[in-house]
Amino acid sequence: EGRRMAGKRTLAVVTADATVPRDVAEPLTRGGFAVRPHRLADPVVPPDTAAVLVLVDSQPEVAAAFTRRCRAGAPSPRPLLWLFAADAVAGAPTGFDAGADVCLVRPVDPDVLVSQVNALFRTYGELGRVSVK
Repeated sequence: EGRRMAGKRTLAVVTADATVPRDVAEPLTRGGFAVRPHRLADPVVPPDTAAVLVLVDSQPEVAAAFTRRCRAGAPSPRPLLWLFAADAVAGAPTGFDAGADVCLVRPVDPDVLVSQVNALFRTYGELGRVSVK
């Protein structure tokens, strides 16, 4: 079960300037998630976020360094998605190598984005139950 804010799972949406684009924020909010903006330069994502979505521009190596720090410093495993600008999709292997669970390209269908986040929560939930046994 993901960490929740006012009954909603909280996603940190990481961008260079902590501005969450409407095409990302609106579907996630409609999907029942609380969206928390986070700057790529800030070293630590708040521990009460249930998942991390990184918007990747033309510098996937910066997002990769952030992703590695995020994975290393997390209090417990949490889903981590990369969402690429169309001209930056060549960085997908970098994302997977850094620890991203999923790499999607914008514009992404809003229902696909929400479904992918929900699928990751199911996967992480199942892994958590298996590790307890």
